[in-house]
Amino acid sequence: MRRVAVLIVLALICQSAFGQATKEWIRFSPPNGDFVVMLPDKPQENVDVKPTFTTHLFTVSARQIVYLVGFGDYAASVRIDPQKELEANRDNFNKGLNATLVNSSPYNIDGRLGLEFTSTTSKANLKSRVFIIGNRVIQLATLTAKSITDQRDVEKFLDSFAFTTKN
Repeated sequence: MRRVAVLIVLALICQSAFGQATKEWIRFSPPNGDFVVMLPDKPQENVDVKPTFTTHLFTVSARQIVYLVGFGDYAASVRIDPQKELEANRDNFNKGLNATLVNSSPYNIDGRLGLEFTSTTSKANLKSRVFIIGNRVIQLATLTAKSITDQRDVEKFLDSFAFTTKN
């Protein structure tokens, strides 16, 4: 079974130059995403369809921070253990970026099972929140250049996330 790695494509993004946004933050709610989040600019979308797993990844690069939000859906026939899936997602995310886990703790919104973790690479600090709802994995993440000490935009992004459907 393919482990959830909603953000494996992130490794490619990290190799690109950090961009600059010039617009006001926007409210972003992808079709069928069942969530809303604030982003500093319109995100680029990447869709990856596999027989048992489909991912939708949305990215924005602004002021030396990469903002990432995505969701992945397992086929209805796939059975997952939510806690193990959260941990596997965290571990695969870090492995794909050659990142070292700094800390990890449970994180819930509206009673939905989640995990928050921070990690580090030689070039960036990472902060992420992952949620499991049925056969769907939702992940938010930021990659911040090591030179950035002001975390207000990171927190603005992460704290703006909300589900748009009832649990």
